[in-house]
Amino acid sequence: MPDPRAEPTLALADRLRHLAETEPALRLYVRDHAPGDELVREGAPNDSLYALLQGELALYKKTTGPEPVRVSTHGPGDLLGVHSISTGRPAFTTARVLTPLRCLRLDTVALADLPAAHPEFHQLLQELITANLADRYRSAVRLQLHLAEANAEITETRNQLIHQEKMAVLGQLVAGLAHELNNPAAALARQRDHLSETLSGLFGHALPTGWLDYWQAGETAPPAASDPAARARLEKLDTLRSALPRPLQRRLAALPEALAASLLPPLDAAELSAEAATRLAVFETAHLLHAQQAAAAQISHLVASLKNYARPASAGPERVNLRANLENTLLILGPSLENIDVATALDPDLEVHARGGDLSQIWTNLIRNAAEALGPEGKLEISARRLSPGEVEVCVIDHGPGIPPVLRERIFDLNFTTKTGRENFGLGLGLSITRTLVAQHGGNLSVRDTSGGGATFAVRLPLL
Repeated sequence: MPDPRAEPTLALADRLRHLAETEPALRLYVRDHAPGDELVREGAPNDSLYALLQGELALYKKTTGPEPVRVSTHGPGDLLGVHSISTGRPAFTTARVLTPLRCLRLDTVALADLPAAHPEFHQLLQELITANLADRYRSAVRLQLHLAEANAEITETRNQLIHQEKMAVLGQLVAGLAHELNNPAAALARQRDHLSETLSGLFGHALPTGWLDYWQAGETAPPAASDPAARARLEKLDTLRSALPRPLQRRLAALPEALAASLLPPLDAAELSAEAATRLAVFETAHLLHAQQAAAAQISHLVASLKNYARPASAGPERVNLRANLENTLLILGPSLENIDVATALDPDLEVHARGGDLSQIWTNLIRNAAEALGPEGKLEISARRLSPGEVEVCVIDHGPGIPPVLRERIFDLNFTTKTGRENFGLGLGLSITRTLVAQHGGNLSVRDTSGGGATFAVRLPLL
């Protein structure tokens, strides 16, 4: 379908052709050319203006390659040679005929004689020149807009490539760091086990009756900071035993209440007896060893997760358990989610054929975006369930401000972000990468409203 803006130009060209073919004095300006003919050559002088009446030609520009590049195609109503004839400079491109071509060739002498000799023809030619200049201006503006968009996309693509290269290097560093951490962590666990066995055997034979209870309590007591019962005991001690220093109250609150009660001094005393202090030390020694065991286990788990997370994307697809993959990602992201209530509902037996590192990046992008949407605190839900015998759906659900319907698809655009715009939810370029990664695994990524407010990002993948 022709561009409506070209219709006036075509009409002018048709009127010029009619005049030139019917007026004997003008017929001498008409030229016919066969395919392959060159009207002007790049770098050569040109003293003529060509008005195309029928047929097509192409413009070619030399490059560093062996063949010139075709830059544009022109037909009836277009002008050739305007720049070179008006400036006197050599032709900027080579014009080569594509189909049988009829045109008007007007040199500088003919152009000077036209106003007096052929005023109607000259008027039509002036209108055609004006129409061509207007078309070229519009084309230049559209080209400038396209170039601006292309430049923005190239810049964003470059930034993404730089980011991916950084992540690849970081992945190598993480893999090496994980290996280096694994050895001292394993040594710490072995030494702790040996020390625990030695002290347990020693206390079991050498301690007075009842003292072993403190050792055994220390081996099983949870960390006081995360134990609601310990916090309740601390408040009670602060009320009933205000004479005891606050640090000592905290130490006693870590003990089970019955054991702590047996150590308490008189109401007005500010310190424990020597025997009570020793019993408390026995409990704390076992408790510290227990904490070391938990820390060593956590380090080992974290190292395993880092190794899996940092696996290079070039690694081929393999059998991946979605629950384990999601849990590893959550472990890595744990520090950034410490103020967010994260609830999971992950079916244990869902396996896909995928690249584990790519899946980790998908979950990372979605979870971080959801966390940014929630702000400093809130609730985040992550689920993985079987939809059919051949498909699984993983949902990352936030209860934040949600996404306006008009932005539902734009958030997946390569160069779209709301992090520096007026919208206040945290969605960015990671979503474009995420959708691409999901598609590469034969799945799809969509977004919908969360019941009660917020957004739900759903990833569907084929099951094994």
